[in-house]
Amino acid sequence: MRFSKRIYIEREDFMEVPSKKFYRLAPGREVRLRYAYLVRCTGMDRDDTGDVVRLHCTYDPDSRGGNASDGRKVKSTLHWVDAESSLSAEIRLYAPLFLVERPGGEDWPTQINPDARVIARGRIEASVAGEAVGTRYQFERKGYFVSDPDTSEGRLVYNRTVSLRDAFRAREPAAARPARRKSGGSPPAQPSTRVIDAQTAARADDIETRHGLGRADALVLAADPAVVAFYDRAVDAHPSPKSVANWINNVLVAELKGSTVDALPFDGATFGALVALVDGGTLSGSAGKEVLTELVRDGGVPADIVDQRGLAQVSDESHLAAIITDVLADNPDNVDRYRGGNQRLLGFFVGQVMKATQGRANPKLAQQILREQLAE
Repeated sequence: MRFSKRIYIEREDFMEVPSKKFYRLAPGREVRLRYAYLVRCTGMDRDDTGDVVRLHCTYDPDSRGGNASDGRKVKSTLHWVDAESSLSAEIRLYAPLFLVERPGGEDWPTQINPDARVIARGRIEASVAGEAVGTRYQFERKGYFVSDPDTSEGRLVYNRTVSLRDAFRAREPAAARPARRKSGGSPPAQPSTRVIDAQTAARADDIETRHGLGRADALVLAADPAVVAFYDRAVDAHPSPKSVANWINNVLVAELKGSTVDALPFDGATFGALVALVDGGTLSGSAGKEVLTELVRDGGVPADIVDQRGLAQVSDESHLAAIITDVLADNPDNVDRYRGGNQRLLGFFVGQVMKATQGRANPKLAQQILREQLAE
């Protein structure tokens, strides 16, 4: 397998604001690339709509095969393909045709699953080119696939035959999850495939149309009409639909601890104001979670909580530069090792800066200033 400067990973393997049990790639976090190296996310680029479209990472050249020479551990392994040598492929994903177990009645057309067949584009290793139609594969972490007869020279087409269970699934309201079988008990009465009622599907369609969300995020929000109303008010206050959905689905739901948005001592507009502080750089993601915890407990105004607790992100360049100068002065041996070629120590220095600022330093600016001072 070729490993080069540009690679592709699954979009779902990165989360800008990781939830508690998400161990894959996130800002500042290190993961293993299967068969290759340990990499650490050091920054990201966004498009005009605010979506993250590119990650900047460093890799540890001493970790080939996925193990660090110093013995440090990482919690996740990602699959990937090389951007230049991989091939484009059409991927056909099949799901149950109906949203309910026993379709029927005059309204049976509304019970059809709009995602019964989804045609996606993907990237695949170059080694599969030229193999016979009907060849079967396991695409890592995605499921089992077979090459379709529509495959021809210059066009690769694959059908999913069996999916795989994902080890991590974004939190959903309990009512939206299938029943789990307890050890020694009877099988659940409902099928293991998640059943989506027509009302939830219609709400998800509406969210997708109005806000441009992906189907998975829309379905999580649509499971509860109160969450949809809360989400709409948050987006009115902070017009960044995908960022707000990310914070609701991956952060707020965890804070609710089984409660509902109706019981919160604040409204969607307040939540939107909090997300705006994070997206605007006033707060780091971790500080944003601290503010949210206080809001859930006591309510209030996000900006006031930030001022009262001194949580504002340190983004003043001269102030941060002075802190970084002190950090480098306190670690002369590691400075010499970095300048001698051990550039993976950049992550160590970022950690020291975050520690010195109690986690409030702007990580992107800190990395920029660190690189400048270390290059002197």
